[in-house]
This record gives sequence, C-alpha cells and structure tokens, in this order.
Amino acid sequence: MTDTPLHFKTIVELASMIESKTISPLEITESALNRISQQDSHYKSYATVMADQARAAAQAAEHAITSGN
Repeated sequence: MTDTPLHFKTIVELASMIESKTISPLEITESALNRISQQDSHYKSYATVMADQARAAAQAAEHAITSGN
C-alpha cells in the first residue's frame, strides 16, 4: 500500500481497502470531512456540509458490509 492520502485515492482503491478491511467507510467519511474543514475556508466550495448525515450513511454502509449485504 502506498502513502497516498485518502483524498487522492480512486473509488476502486477505496473499495478494495474496504473489502480487505484495511479501512472502514466511516474512516473514509471522517477523512473527507476533515479535508473539507481544512480546505473549505479557502475554497468556499460547500454551502452546507451535512456531516451528521454523512456519518450516519457511512455507519449504515459499514453495517451492511459486515452483515454481508
């Protein structure tokens, strides 16, 4: 595995990492939310960041994956 930051990985790479349990959907979501909070004051690209909903969706995805769905 390379040291490429998560925000530069492709969806295929992230999916492989999730499948191998190297990382969870929630960890990826938290990384994205952290990146948004670090960068958005400069770029102002988000009108609304729905962090709670993103975390809930990531937790639901994690549950579905661990349940075999």
